[in-house]
Amino acid sequence: MVKPYRMSEAEHARRVHPGKPLGPQLARSAWAGASPTEREFAEQLGDVGLGFEREHRFAKARKWRFDFALPELKIAVEIDGGVHRIAERFASDREKLNAATLQGWRVLRFSPTDVARGVAIALTRELVLAVSAGWHR
Repeated sequence: MVKPYRMSEAEHARRVHPGKPLGPQLARSAWAGASPTEREFAEQLGDVGLGFEREHRFAKARKWRFDFALPELKIAVEIDGGVHRIAERFASDREKLNAATLQGWRVLRFSPTDVARGVAIALTRELVLAVSAGWHR
């Protein structure tokens, strides 16, 4: 397996907030609480040239957020870590997924293994290309 490139917090923040002046607080806040797997996936998105938003809030009343989102295409990616196996969290995740689907979002869910093996980025890229070409609009 190829060792992944590790991007700096500043580079992560530039990808999350393109065009904004970059200060240390922005660099830290863009990735506060991000898991190593989320950082790895962000690097993969950048490597294939996909812009994204981190922690995109799609339902303000519920404060629900996606790990990664391409709002202009209504594509979201969720990276499921261990916390998603807790019964209460599992039920909440299903509620969030159903609400997002009813709002027209296409949500892909991946495990850390999917990210490490490149499955997550391959499927995300495939969906972006399909939606950009007019598939299921």
